[in-house]
Amino acid sequence: MYHRVQFWDRCFFIIFVNDIDEGIVSRLLKFADDTKMAAVVSSEEGIEKLQSDLKKLYQWVCDWQMLFNVNKCKVIHFGQSNGDGRCVYTLGSNVVKVGKEERVLLYKSLKPTSQCIEAVKSANKTLGMISRTFMFKDKNTMLR
Repeated sequence: MYHRVQFWDRCFFIIFVNDIDEGIVSRLLKFADDTKMAAVVSSEEGIEKLQSDLKKLYQWVCDWQMLFNVNKCKVIHFGQSNGDGRCVYTLGSNVVKVGKEERVLLYKSLKPTSQCIEAVKSANKTLGMISRTFMFKDKNTMLR
C-alpha cells in the first residue's frame, strides 16, 4: 500500500508543477522533485534576467505554498572569469550559495542516453497508470 501512495504522490506532484516555468525566460529543467534553471549570463542584463526569473520562480512557490529548500539551492558559474563572486542571486530574502559541483547520474557505459532511456521508461509507466486510472481524459483537464 505504501508503494501505491508514494506513486500517486509523485503523479500529483508532476501534474502540480506543470506550470512552474510559465513566464520564465531561462531554461528550466524539471525531473521528479528536482528543478534546475540554466542561463547564459555574459552581461549585467543577463544577470538581471536570471534574477528576474528567480523572483518569478519564488513567487510561484509562494503562491502555491511549496517552498524550496534554499539550503540545497546553489548557483554554479561556468567559464574562466565567471566565478569571481560579482553575481549574487537571491530566492526571496535568501542568498543562493555558490557551488563548485553538481551530482550527476553515471552509468557504467558512460553513455548519456542510458539515463534518458530510464527516465522515459519511468515516465511511460506513470502515463500508463494515469491513462488506466482516469476515465475522463479531456486534453485541457489533463494538462491542468
